[in-house]
Amino acid sequence: MKPVRAVERALAILFLVAESDHPLGLSEISRELGFDKATALRLLGTLEQSNLVLQDPATRLYMLGVNVSRLTRGFRTDLRSVARPVLESLWQESHETVCLNCARGVARIIVDVIPADHEFSIVPAVGSALPIHLGASGKALMAFFPPETIDRIIRACDEQQGSEYAVTDVEELLKQLRATRRKGFAWSIGDVFPGSAAVAAPVFDQSGNVAASLTLRGPQVRLSRRVLLELAPTVKNAADRLSLLLGYEPAHSRNPSLQGRTAAHPSGT
Repeated sequence: MKPVRAVERALAILFLVAESDHPLGLSEISRELGFDKATALRLLGTLEQSNLVLQDPATRLYMLGVNVSRLTRGFRTDLRSVARPVLESLWQESHETVCLNCARGVARIIVDVIPADHEFSIVPAVGSALPIHLGASGKALMAFFPPETIDRIIRACDEQQGSEYAVTDVEELLKQLRATRRKGFAWSIGDVFPGSAAVAAPVFDQSGNVAASLTLRGPQVRLSRRVLLELAPTVKNAADRLSLLLGYEPAHSRNPSLQGRTAAHPSGT
């Protein structure tokens, strides 16, 4: 089927605005895409009517509009659909509980679960949220955030002293995040609940950003440190398969390393 040229051009503008790290002017948009200004202006007007782009009346620069959130609202549902076969494959290999997790502010939310077939198992509820800096699932996400996002999370946690969201040792957290980046997976025992154990790996999208984490979890009596490390390559391979399904290209440059990073917050926060 022959593509509709106007739709192709409108989408090109939308993608350009979405991927830019600053608002764009008409001249920059037309120059980057090779469109004449009249065409670009007409398409921007259509996108603006749909609230997919917004023009600042003062600067005349364009940015994403509020209705973009309506396009992304179904992402987690789509992610679950794409991820489900990978989760099922990982479950077949391990027979332990398998989870898919996404970040939400200073928390990570569980968006899908396949329970273990053992009588004694650990099965979190879909939709439940936990602090992102606790446990393998959250660290596999947080480790691949940009440094400024990590700083923002730590600052937000600083404001919740005495709660489960508080970071008690920033230096130790950063050390664990560096190890997660280096190895490509995270593991934890008793980090969230006493007697629980988990190993998790990051999932990347087509832009090279971390989109989710894939986790295998169970009781410590079955998943000792040795067993978690033995299972880590299996979990990482499953996460890599899911990344490819989401359009990730391994040649993508991931976010800057945390190596050599110093915390902007004192220990004991």
